[in-house]
Amino acid sequence: MERERRRAVRRRADLFVNKFIDGLPHVARLIEISPLGCLLERVLEPEVQRDLYPLELSLPAHFGGARMWLWARPVWSDDARTALKFVGVDPLDRATLARFADSLRAA
Repeated sequence: MERERRRAVRRRADLFVNKFIDGLPHVARLIEISPLGCLLERVLEPEVQRDLYPLELSLPAHFGGARMWLWARPVWSDDARTALKFVGVDPLDRATLARFADSLRAA
């Protein structure tokens, strides 16, 4: 049996984010999120690998509709999805991510 390596519970989500590759935004679907990372489903993006991606996440209206800019490092990837770990997140943004994830149901 494989041991779970996550340090935070991921929650199911369904919203679009912009994943920036070489300075250009590409639409991705955020399908799971935690304060430490997320799982994205690729929608429209080139087939390239980078060590780091900027993400633009627009929170729902009940979270003020605020935009968050996050840096994320790939953990694993397959043909359709990419798991990302957030890096260098401001403590206030991490708390917002935790509140947002807590408002969703467990994955």
